[in-house]
Amino acid sequence: MDITYVGVFFLTSVLLQSKLECRELDGYSFPVYTTENCPKNEQEWNQRSAVFNCSKEQTYACFPNNEITDLIEFCYPLPIIAIPADLCLYLSKKRSQMDAYECKGFEYGCPDKPYRGSWIFHYSACVSIGEGCFLAEPLCRRSSPYR
Repeated sequence: MDITYVGVFFLTSVLLQSKLECRELDGYSFPVYTTENCPKNEQEWNQRSAVFNCSKEQTYACFPNNEITDLIEFCYPLPIIAIPADLCLYLSKKRSQMDAYECKGFEYGCPDKPYRGSWIFHYSACVSIGEGCFLAEPLCRRSSPYR
């Protein structure tokens, strides 16, 4: 086997593993994992959804936690997450249910029409977070240059 092939294979494996590396969180009634980013387009959504392989009674979801400090992904126990206009969602740890956050005060990106959780990549302001706030909020500051 060619040494170049082995090197490329190894580096690719390490990069893929680190990109998808996450940790499971305790305290929810179903498995929930941290992630650095939610999907940014339909292709990424389909890839992440395939990794989670949720059942027909569930849907892959990626939203902030209830403290708006981390992004998390999970299989939510509904086939469709319907979200009204002017709201972003987060997962409540106490009840393991989706809760709403009114985003009318956002400087940009608040959904102006109803949408589904599977379309969250169209509304990146709802998954762009700082330390305890959405970055689109006027007083929110970015905690790191990578979020």
